Amino acid sequence: MHKPLHALTSLATRHRWLPVLWLCALLGASPASAVQTLAASYESEPGVRLAATLELPAATPGKRWPAVVLAVGAGKWGRGWYVALRSRLHAAGVATLSYDKRGFGESTGAFDESLPLVSRDIAAGVNFLRSRADIDGQRIALLGHSQGAAGLPLAAATVGGIAGIVMLQAPIGARGEVFGDGMQKSLTQSGMPADTARPIVAATLAWLEARTQRLPAPEIDRLREAAITAFVAAGMPPEGARGTVQSLDNTMVLSMYDAPLAQDLIRSGSPVLAVYGGTDTVVSAEVCAPMATRALNQHPNALVLVVPGMNHGMQRLDPVPAPKAGELLEDTMPPRMVEAVAHWLSERLR
Repeated sequence: MHKPLHALTSLATRHRWLPVLWLCALLGASPASAVQTLAASYESEPGVRLAATLELPAATPGKRWPAVVLAVGAGKWGRGWYVALRSRLHAAGVATLSYDKRGFGESTGAFDESLPLVSRDIAAGVNFLRSRADIDGQRIALLGHSQGAAGLPLAAATVGGIAGIVMLQAPIGARGEVFGDGMQKSLTQSGMPADTARPIVAATLAWLEARTQRLPAPEIDRLREAAITAFVAAGMPPEGARGTVQSLDNTMVLSMYDAPLAQDLIRSGSPVLAVYGGTDTVVSAEVCAPMATRALNQHPNALVLVVPGMNHGMQRLDPVPAPKAGELLEDTMPPRMVEAVAHWLSERLR
């Protein structure tokens, strides 16, 4: 007999890397209710208009709904994700807001995935919801996947009063820690000895620190060459080493290195649910789940979970077959994960 899910959510303050038995309580889905689908648009900074879809559970005059702002991962994506989860939330009486990324779909501006801008766009969604008479501005939660999830902490800390934050397969740690630990793990998983990888990581972090702190150009150049030299010393051809370091020199990577995700989550004061996939090769649960647990140790209401067999696309590929080209990832998202996340959100949006 499965332990009720609501009883297990009380373990959030223990900050432990919990087994996925927490997800084994399958809730009975509520009957689907009529959903109002509204086209919307709102301003974000600097001078960007985001095209969005607001879905309300039902046409009820005078009703003020709780709501969830949904953010997607890296890449040129728009609305339409989280199909099963949106349906489950609507059945539970929760509105959802999804939007086209800036510079994509019907949204204006230049496409830019640096975390400060990702966070601004999420915050703009919260401000839009709070401007509406049919949304309860005190009952708004945030949910994101991967890079979209990484934008949630700063957004929550900026707007304040967020009822809950769900981070799906996104690293959580102190500034610089996420990048360094992830790089060390990636290099060792590729077969590189740990002692060989450490100088590469140290040299790369020193260069990234110089870039984000905007040190004088000669110092940045010197540290970039040192990072390239470290890769070459480990056996990489010079051109390959230079290309590898160059691939890290972009606004998205630099903003990920510079983001104090754990500090922003703690500063927000919002409850946090962090979920990792046991077979994720992009955001390793082996590295990120313990890191998130340590980083959130001082958080009063944080829960870290690992879903065995789930990859970075939120898919269980065994025994579920791989999705066909163009198929939405959430079509194979584990149903019990959908139920668990929806339940966690519903509890905090009461």
